[in-house]
Amino acid sequence: MALPDDTTFLIERTTFEGYVVLEANHHCNVGVTGHLCMPSYIFHDVKWLNNPAPTWMWLQRGGSGGGGIFSLSPPNAAVVMSAATAEEQAEYEFGKMFPPGYVSVASNHYTYLLSTDWCVAADSIGLGTRYTPNGILCRRPLRVLKLWSTNLHKSTAPHLKVEIWLNNALPGTAEQDTRSPDITQNVNFHQIAELGGSKQGFSLPVFTSQENVSYRLSLGDTADNIPGDWVVEFSDPVMGNRFGEEFVNLNIQGRVCENDGVVSSQHSRRFISGAPGQYSWGNHGACVNSNPPPKMDPVDCSAAAGSGNGKRIADDE
Repeated sequence: MALPDDTTFLIERTTFEGYVVLEANHHCNVGVTGHLCMPSYIFHDVKWLNNPAPTWMWLQRGGSGGGGIFSLSPPNAAVVMSAATAEEQAEYEFGKMFPPGYVSVASNHYTYLLSTDWCVAADSIGLGTRYTPNGILCRRPLRVLKLWSTNLHKSTAPHLKVEIWLNNALPGTAEQDTRSPDITQNVNFHQIAELGGSKQGFSLPVFTSQENVSYRLSLGDTADNIPGDWVVEFSDPVMGNRFGEEFVNLNIQGRVCENDGVVSSQHSRRFISGAPGQYSWGNHGACVNSNPPPKMDPVDCSAAAGSGNGKRIADDE
């Protein structure tokens, strides 16, 4: 199944049976197609049945960043995380997408995940081919954090320095300023072709604030400021509309993040369609320094299903 690049896709009440390979980022970075090659595929109440394929989830571009995230939905992930045994997890058809206790997988480029208590290399438990190329499996849900840059070139672009604290203190507080991060990772720059402004930047999988993890982002080994016009995105409004608002603890070097760094999945996406548009730079996204834009208007997913000219499919159809 050739899945698309960018944004978040909810796949609900779908049965996968037979020889099935889920390919992330089909065609991303072929010619001028794609964006950051870092979509999220969220599975809710699916049935994963009798798959003989050696590879189930293919994190294309997994070796050099991007790759995307496959994850169970928040309510399905909660069921798996609370299951006492593998047999109890297997009672749920969606629980068979991942090995017992695991609810998400990301690219092996993001090695910082292995320094937490929740994640392992798929290869270390004999599943490097199933979640290829040697993905990282996690016992907690992952979401995507994107940083869209402008006017960098792949030959000279700095890396993104990501510092992680495995506690509830936000980066930049008086308490945290006196302590070193628990984990540090450099994330690769990504650029589609040589298009300059809108198809370049950095991306990484993150844990939500529920896990008491904090992130600070800066540029290069010298921790330079993130330019004020770059656009920051966390998760996707569809997650908040469908399952409830999500948050990440975030500090952007040289920027001010709203709500003391507790950034919402519902932050402004105005003028952002796939990649940022000309009016979004410095004005929309998360962590906008001055005059933070309002959150996206909420959408009632159950009401939207029956609105407009479309037809809502009855449960028995």
